[in-house]
Amino acid sequence: MRPQARTPRLSIVVCALAATLAVSIRASDAPPALTPRMKLTRGIVNKMLDPRGVNQMTLAPDGKHLAAIVWNGFSNSLLLIDANTSAARTLVEPEYRSGWTASIQPMRVHWIAAETLAVDFNDGHCAVVGFDGRRGLVLGDRFVRMISPANPDEPAQWAIVGEDGLFSGVSIHRVNVVTGDKVEVPVGLPGDLLYAVFDRAGRLRAATTSESSWHAHGVKLTNWYRHDEQSSWQMLAQAPVTQEPWKPLGVPDDSDKLVVLSRDGRDTWAMFDYDVATRSLGGLRVGH
Repeated sequence: MRPQARTPRLSIVVCALAATLAVSIRASDAPPALTPRMKLTRGIVNKMLDPRGVNQMTLAPDGKHLAAIVWNGFSNSLLLIDANTSAARTLVEPEYRSGWTASIQPMRVHWIAAETLAVDFNDGHCAVVGFDGRRGLVLGDRFVRMISPANPDEPAQWAIVGEDGLFSGVSIHRVNVVTGDKVEVPVGLPGDLLYAVFDRAGRLRAATTSESSWHAHGVKLTNWYRHDEQSSWQMLAQAPVTQEPWKPLGVPDDSDKLVVLSRDGRDTWAMFDYDVATRSLGGLRVGH
């Protein structure tokens, strides 16, 4: 006698149990509903983590405009902002060129005059840019600062600009931002130039160098000074790179003194006078 065929009742029960279990698992995995306080906290955290923002902002010499490097999460743009009305417009947008895998974009901005800017781009060029947003004269690789004119009533026309060497080293020029004329600044120091300090007339007066072999044991940093660009360099201090030696910040006009940043005997950095003759820190200028 052949057995009777089983009914599908057992299979139906098993499927119903599996469906119920799956629904309960999905319900337990669902995130809890956000309270108003949780939503507020999430909004604050998202703003903190948002990479978009202003990387640099600088005021024009006449105080009428602001120039700002703005990052949108993908690339930089240069904005021009009216200081009175806060109206803003894009002056330089990212540029795409054949042969480049990334966009050409502004990285730093500096005022040359009330309506003229020097812009450092990531293609290695520092170019003059007017209020029309067009690139003009290429000054070099990296803009340092404008040089104050001898007559305060005359507009500044010369700037200090750095250029990277083909394989190593840095060259420095004084560049006329109107004509493009260049005068090389004599450096003549061993090792790699880390910091360069210029006086009001744009003369290189103090510097910090490092030994070129950073991987070698006991690499040292050296601070240098000279009275003018025709004088020989004097070694003021030398210390291992791990000891945080003082850093030159400024050179008062026609003076054999420096303004330096040091934490000697302190747990915070501060600005001091430095006497070149005695090779010692002087009075505290700024500290906390």
